[in-house]
Amino acid sequence: MAPDGPARIANYLDWLGPCGAYRVTNYDRDGEVKDERTVTTVGGSARSRRR
Repeated sequence: MAPDGPARIANYLDWLGPCGAYRVTNYDRDGEVKDERTVTTVGGSARSRRR
């Protein structure tokens, strides 16, 4: 683990909080969509729903 790992995680969670929702898309090596999901942040945590 990086020495500043906990601080990085805290900063990431602070960044996610105001978003409300965002989309995560993974691509395969050919550039095709492999997996896509919508994530909704609720009370400082994230809940994921795959498509």
